[in-house]
Amino acid sequence: MLIKNMNEANTRTELIDTQLARADWSKQRIMPLEEVLLQVAVPDQPYGKDQFADYVLLGSDGKPLAVTEAKRTSRDELAGIRQAADYAEAFKSNTVSDLFVFLTNGRDIQFRDEEKYAPRKKFEGFYPREGLERLKEKL
Repeated sequence: MLIKNMNEANTRTELIDTQLARADWSKQRIMPLEEVLLQVAVPDQPYGKDQFADYVLLGSDGKPLAVTEAKRTSRDELAGIRQAADYAEAFKSNTVSDLFVFLTNGRDIQFRDEEKYAPRKKFEGFYPREGLERLKEKL
């Protein structure tokens, strides 16, 4: 599929929102807050104030399960790896365990499990909530 170059905001709304919905994070185009939080303020970041995680995916217990860092389509999805890892670490205090990390530019998705694996490309899209919760149970 040919994807035109988009800025980050358009990448999120036109590509990533749809991909998350396809993974059953939402049955609607506009995601309900009980599943996905958008543009979440991240406390205590070294990059300066007003840092925001693009997406925080919540588990069925309402606690953060994964952080998703989005980049514009013309950038490599791994460009946000340090930023996403820092965000996941900041949210860890609410979960007691490490969060999963997704890195995406709308074209490619990398999945990272800090406790077990290096980033790996996901070809079938985002994991659904139930899949991530099963992975978390195995840790």
